[in-house]
Amino acid sequence: MSLESLIQTLGLPGLTLGAALEGEAVAFLGGVLAHKKVYSFEAAALAISLGAAFVDNAIFLIGRRAKENAFVQRNLGRETAQRFYRLLDRNMTFAVVGFRFLYGLKTVGALTMGTTGIRWARFAALDLVGVLIWAHLVVGLGYAAGSAVTAMFGHLRLHWHLLACFGIFLGVAAVFWWMRKRRTRSV
Repeated sequence: MSLESLIQTLGLPGLTLGAALEGEAVAFLGGVLAHKKVYSFEAAALAISLGAAFVDNAIFLIGRRAKENAFVQRNLGRETAQRFYRLLDRNMTFAVVGFRFLYGLKTVGALTMGTTGIRWARFAALDLVGVLIWAHLVVGLGYAAGSAVTAMFGHLRLHWHLLACFGIFLGVAAVFWWMRKRRTRSV
């Protein structure tokens, strides 16, 4: 089965499932596919949003229902969770909308919020706002990478185009990782 037929077989539900399993890479891929006109930009962003929101809400509800579980307690004992509790105390709305943008908080953030007194309906509504912003930004980055690859190399077959964009994704991720590592070393 070719890559093109696999993508068309999986379609937008494949992006939704992919976003539920691995967010950024699949959202970026959705943007590249939107650039290649496989899907519209908005359809890709909404499919990604649906998968991300589903996972956030599922993890929130795990935190709500299983806060005494050893796995949950182990995650809540991490320094990241403790810092996130402090952020929640200062500004709950910002924390719920923005936790997806803070490195290392996607799972721990939703889990932590599930153990607090925030109502699930409020969490779901604020999370949806954050997920929509996040999905549009990351899909937009994928779209921009697709445009850059086309500008540099012209029109490529889909698999070469995706490979070149994946290289850009890895390069940008490596730069962010290096900057974060350098910043934590200097602190």
